[in-house]
Amino acid sequence: MNRRVMAGVAAVVLAVLGTLVLVNYVNRAEDRALEGERTVNVFVVSKRIPAGTPGAEIASYVAESKIPEKVRAETAVADLAALEGRIASIDLTPGEQLVIDRFVEPRDFDATPSRIGVPAGKLEVTVGLDPQRALGGRVRPGDRVAVFLSFEPFDMTGASVTVNGEEVPLPEEVVGAEGRTPNVTRLGLQRVLVTEVQTEDEIEDGESVEASTDIDNPTQATSGDVYVTLALDPDAAERVIFTQEYGTIWLANEPEPADKARTGTISRGNVLNGSGSAEDTGAPTAEEPSQ
Repeated sequence: MNRRVMAGVAAVVLAVLGTLVLVNYVNRAEDRALEGERTVNVFVVSKRIPAGTPGAEIASYVAESKIPEKVRAETAVADLAALEGRIASIDLTPGEQLVIDRFVEPRDFDATPSRIGVPAGKLEVTVGLDPQRALGGRVRPGDRVAVFLSFEPFDMTGASVTVNGEEVPLPEEVVGAEGRTPNVTRLGLQRVLVTEVQTEDEIEDGESVEASTDIDNPTQATSGDVYVTLALDPDAAERVIFTQEYGTIWLANEPEPADKARTGTISRGNVLNGSGSAEDTGAPTAEEPSQ
């Protein structure tokens, strides 16, 4: 065996020995840290437990860990059997101790939390709406809504667009005879996720009024503004913010994708035609951003 091969083998052996020594040192360091401490075993969340997960299924989400008794949570679960018949009331994150307080009877589980997480890559934008524009104040986190955008006339006097590098004045059919756009409404965005909802009553009183499902005793409509937080792509967020600043927004419940084929830009000139179109008003068309 030549020297080069022997050197390679020796390097591998030394690397393995070094790894074993390091692992042993770390383990002994942990033991030294707990030396003199009274320790107990607890269940620690090893992967995210979604709200609503039955207690009978928790075993696959947790692992046992040894910790100093002084840091053990007062209501830490000592036996997973104690969770039988209960469900997780909120999302539980990796690293936290499993405590009985996080689990409730199914009848006490609130399936409509006050807030849900924002999907990756989305921006959260909050719009303040009067109740009639927000489903009577009954919109909830987790709902999917269509967003309608409306505008009063804009002054377009002297407005132009760039075409092939040249500024071209907008035609009269776009700006109108008086140099103003028409009143318009359009379905701007579809299937937008609602992540949080607040009302002025909640903000002032610190608690919300539960929605009633009793037909004979309907929920009293909220009298204050409704603050709805939406999860949006960046370009859609720009459009919503612009409309909130210079126009008005109306939400519609859209649990399943609605057919947009017969929609368009609605103005006073075509509202009685049965459907709107960009051509009716001379407004330019654009591909809608996905949500």
